Amino acid sequence: MERTPYDSHKLEPLSPSEGLEMFLSEKCDDLAQSTLQSYRRRINHFIRYCETRDIDNLNNLTGRDLYRFRVFRRDEGDLAKPSLKSQLTAVRSFIKFAERIDACPEDLHRDVVLPSMNPGEDVRDNIIAVEEAQQIIDYLDKFHYASYRHALFATAWETHLRTGTLHSLDVSDLLVEEQALRIEHRPDTGTRLKNGRRANRVIAISSDLVSILTDHIEHERPSIEDKYGRKPLFASQQGRMSKSNLRQTCYAVTRPCFYTDECPAGRDLDDCQATKYEYATSCPDSESLHAVRRGGITYRLSEDVPMEVVSDRGNVSRRVLEEHYDARDEMTRMAQRRKHLNLD
Repeated sequence: MERTPYDSHKLEPLSPSEGLEMFLSEKCDDLAQSTLQSYRRRINHFIRYCETRDIDNLNNLTGRDLYRFRVFRRDEGDLAKPSLKSQLTAVRSFIKFAERIDACPEDLHRDVVLPSMNPGEDVRDNIIAVEEAQQIIDYLDKFHYASYRHALFATAWETHLRTGTLHSLDVSDLLVEEQALRIEHRPDTGTRLKNGRRANRVIAISSDLVSILTDHIEHERPSIEDKYGRKPLFASQQGRMSKSNLRQTCYAVTRPCFYTDECPAGRDLDDCQATKYEYATSCPDSESLHAVRRGGITYRLSEDVPMEVVSDRGNVSRRVLEEHYDARDEMTRMAQRRKHLNLD
């Protein structure tokens, strides 16, 4: 997609550091303090880069500057791809905000190219960042409210349940008054949990998720039972949604072209096969349900939710949680330890 000419006279001077404060100020009513701090840490790398390159006015920022920053962070930051992607996603959001307040040329955020996982790379290293997850939820809230994909993604992100657990949920497992979901191993009627009856539990959910699921059940969910006479929460006209359908739906809604109408890899959307639902897995930037689970767990830990609480909620041992799910970088961990030790 060609960028349309932009009248540079409409731009108003703004330093990168001032822009960051305005960006965070706009978000302060909607995000937790720890999430704002996470944004600040990620974008500060870009602010410091601008200072070293004498970029003191966002009006003058170019696609080449953004390319050089990406290469600099990749080569000098010693970052794993998920961490680099998370940082660049935050910078992309910042640049998009700067465009809106006439501080950057229009559509400049498209030049922040996010890294993609190569074929064969371990998908367990993938993680969806809180910024991406929130963008997807905001889009679904606005354009696909209470739909199957909205209900599924919102549940997966907030609860960080395994695919098999999401598949096992029934309508009756939504406890509206208690604002909770009941998780139960039911092997005799077609659904098993990974850890068997030890995985049985009740988890608290937000009032927002209760509303989404209630509206989904009342207005969007097919009135259907499975072959055991159960009413699956995630259903099709044929019965309980298959696990493969749950996975495919997650890949579909996490494609950037779905919720931003843009491609960070620079593909032509008219020619890209991955824009079709059935080929969503071929999008290099789509994410699995496991990546959503891992991202949700990391977000909770970054919010200072105790390890034991996250462990119990996700039905995963502390050792496995630390080894395979916790993707916080060392600076984030250090900042959280500092806070607990009152060293500020």
